[in-house]
Amino acid sequence: MLTRLWTIGVKVAELEQELAFHRRIGHYIVLDETVTVNERTFRVVLLRMGDKYLHLFDEAVYEDQLAEPLAPGPCHIVYISEDFELDIADIQSAGVHLLFPLTTIKVDAIRLLPVLRGIGYDANYSLCLYGNPLPRRAIRQSVDYLRANGYFVA
Repeated sequence: MLTRLWTIGVKVAELEQELAFHRRIGHYIVLDETVTVNERTFRVVLLRMGDKYLHLFDEAVYEDQLAEPLAPGPCHIVYISEDFELDIADIQSAGVHLLFPLTTIKVDAIRLLPVLRGIGYDANYSLCLYGNPLPRRAIRQSVDYLRANGYFVA
């Protein structure tokens, strides 16, 4: 069962201006790193807003695999899942389809289903699932795992 919203991914035109705004209103920056994926460099920023997170970027790491570039604005949503395999089956049977091959990453029981296209979402909006809530330590371990396994090259 999808138990709660974890994060919303938002593409922004001016990342530094957006970060300055969030700092001014007291949002905590959990992660701010530059990573390389498939020989391309991306800045990964995650802000905590209460019990939710906002993932800000000027280009999504998956954007080059889409039919057209993402416009600035919300572009993905991540839910917490209590039963990962059941939720995958349920959402696929409801008409959601994978944009990319299914990938499961396990770090301290964290499991990630990358990008899906939901019913009624436009061509540039997707949803993702995580297996459990992600404390800061788990976020760090996820990034370390991805780097160690060649997904990100520092």
